[in-house]
Amino acid sequence: VNSDWLLAQIYKPNILIVTITIHHSLNRGFFSRITNGIPYVAAKIASSLDGQIADATGQSQWITSGAARSHAHRLRAQFDAILTGIGTVLADDPELTVRLPGIDCRHQPRIIADRRLR
Repeated sequence: VNSDWLLAQIYKPNILIVTITIHHSLNRGFFSRITNGIPYVAAKIASSLDGQIADATGQSQWITSGAARSHAHRLRAQFDAILTGIGTVLADDPELTVRLPGIDCRHQPRIIADRRLR
């Protein structure tokens, strides 16, 4: 196509030109794969103020606030898979799902890292 002709078409009256810029944060996985050659991965870690993963009695459930758990579920909904280690699975039996009202999220594959393939 002749560039002069193309410019003439663009500047004709009653022609609307729409330019869409896709921000990297809207598709982090794609841009990470294309730019760096690796997938986009995020880690969610909960710990108490002293850096522990359980309270003083050794209980590990709900050391984070309800707001923090909701935020984690919103983040979880943005990813293609959910990964955890076998220690967490054996100790806590996590659901590894998105559980927030109003979020109709597909069920991501649940990946469990285990050297012994249990």
